[in-house]
Amino acid sequence: VPEEDYAELSESFVMYAGGLPLALKTLGSFLYQRSPDAWNSALQKLQQTPNRTVFEILKISFDGLEDMEKKKFLDIACFHRLYNNESMIELAYSSGFCTRITIDVLVEKSLLIISSDNKIGIHDLIREMGCEIVRQESYEDPGRRSRLWLRKDIFHVFTKNTGTEAIEGILLRLAELEEADWNLEAFSKMRKLKLLYIHNLRLSLGPKYLPNALIILNWSWYPSKSIPPAFQPDDLTELSLVHSNIDHLWNGIKYLSKLKSIDLSYSINLTRTPDFTGTPNLEKLVLEGCTNLAKIHLSIALLKRLKIWNFRDCKSIKSLPREAHMEFLEIFDVSGCSKLKRIPEFVGQMKRLSLSLGGSAVEKLPSSIELLSESLVKLDLSESVIREQPYSLFLKLPNLMVSSFGFFPRKSPHPLIPLLASLKHFSCLRHLKMNDCNLCVGEIPNDISSLSSLERLEL
Repeated sequence: VPEEDYAELSESFVMYAGGLPLALKTLGSFLYQRSPDAWNSALQKLQQTPNRTVFEILKISFDGLEDMEKKKFLDIACFHRLYNNESMIELAYSSGFCTRITIDVLVEKSLLIISSDNKIGIHDLIREMGCEIVRQESYEDPGRRSRLWLRKDIFHVFTKNTGTEAIEGILLRLAELEEADWNLEAFSKMRKLKLLYIHNLRLSLGPKYLPNALIILNWSWYPSKSIPPAFQPDDLTELSLVHSNIDHLWNGIKYLSKLKSIDLSYSINLTRTPDFTGTPNLEKLVLEGCTNLAKIHLSIALLKRLKIWNFRDCKSIKSLPREAHMEFLEIFDVSGCSKLKRIPEFVGQMKRLSLSLGGSAVEKLPSSIELLSESLVKLDLSESVIREQPYSLFLKLPNLMVSSFGFFPRKSPHPLIPLLASLKHFSCLRHLKMNDCNLCVGEIPNDISSLSSLERLEL
């Protein structure tokens, strides 16, 4: 039951919503806690629209947003498959606090939904409204719109070379790998381009120029051997060139202080990493499957903010720096590095570390691992060739949650017996994997029943 001053106005808005619950909810969120004069003004604006449509009903909430709120809403509406969680939006805008406030505002106005798993959702009609706002920027020429997400529009811009400064974001995600001939000179006109996401497109030639305004560069099957020498994107936060033709990323030192993530997975021509001196805030380095990568620059050891170090299946790496100064490292994965015999000594007290050495040639764990006894939560030694089984070490790992051991030849007594006898100490162990360990009946001790946190056992 509305208050007396709002009774007649409430009925008018209910009638205007035309039986569309989403429109009613959006209008209600916009009008909430506003004065009767504000309600009258909004109603008059709607009634002046000759053809009353769902778009115009929903757009009233958009029109009430601040400029930055409008930008973020349109990004989410047009690029929702990419911006479906808060962390991606933070990468795009480099400001976690402001991002959180903006998302809260958009949720309050019923333009966005936050699911129970913290995913950002948007109703189809709301999303279409946002896309229509962008289309209205230029119906005839997609090169004059701020955002491009449809295949036909993106191909038109790059085949006809019709890009302009208006374009701020491009997202092309193809279901299957395609080949095309584009005129990449179009990039020279897109000086305000902040998002470039191209997936599953193989081009014969690479770009000579990329806009320095880029914040996110995600381009699978990138065709060039390196990024353009003059490319200096000071605000770049994510660089992903999966399955690329890269053989080196850049020469010398490139200062990218905001860069947080590099992913060059499965770039089989990559032979060396760059100098990381100019990327001190890097948090994620993924070079998985770069089978010809052999030379690792020593500056990698000074990436103090690195959280993910993934060199899985880099089969040509023979050595890494002797020490790694890292406080925040959470994942260190060199599994499948079949020529790597030694890993660095870890300097710094990590809070939670997962260590994967399966299938590597590492013969001995670093001595510093004992200093991380309370941090190590996963240790994967499957198919490893470690000669000195660190039994005493395992007694010092109270928080170990996942442990994996690989192939052991049949000997008597079995080399794992001392370790198995100590299993009762692992109160946090959740996953124990001992495939191909050649254990016989009676060699698994009764104390295994004291693993109160165990969820998965593989024998």
